[in-house]
Amino acid sequence: MSHRYTEKSRGPGDSQLVVVGALSPAMPWILHCAHHSEDMCADNTIGFIKATHPASSLAPFIDIFSRLLHGVLNGRDLRQEVVRVLGHSELGGPGKRQMVLSMLDKAAR
Repeated sequence: MSHRYTEKSRGPGDSQLVVVGALSPAMPWILHCAHHSEDMCADNTIGFIKATHPASSLAPFIDIFSRLLHGVLNGRDLRQEVVRVLGHSELGGPGKRQMVLSMLDKAAR
């Protein structure tokens, strides 16, 4: 763990660090690691984001995003991966997934 990450994660979090902005620098790193295993890709991406965005609360979301994008880059169906990810507890769990799917169904009508 980097010294910067350790120092920054001790104090109060910067609310601007815990935003979608952390996903942008994650994308090239995921692309760079896509030929590795899913676990290695996610771990490396989280490590990289910790160096640039030292907010520990980002780690679960970067992990989810890394695994989703890694899977799609390696042949998984995007829609199926998104539906799977929507059920993740960090994103609200199965209830939230069902709500989103219901909204999508209504919007398609």
